[in-house]
Amino acid sequence: MTQAEVAAALKKPQSFVSKCESGERRVDIIELYDFAMIYGKPLDFFLS
Repeated sequence: MTQAEVAAALKKPQSFVSKCESGERRVDIIELYDFAMIYGKPLDFFLS
C-alpha cells in the first residue's frame, strides 16, 4: 500500500504516515492497532 492509501484509511494526512514510518513521530497503541488492521497483520507482528 502507498502512504496515501494508508493515510486515507486512517483518515489522516499522508505526512502522518510518513512521520510514523520514519520514526519522527511516536505511534501510540491505538494507532498501532489501526495500522495492524489496515495491513492485515496481528498486533504482535509490530512488536519485538
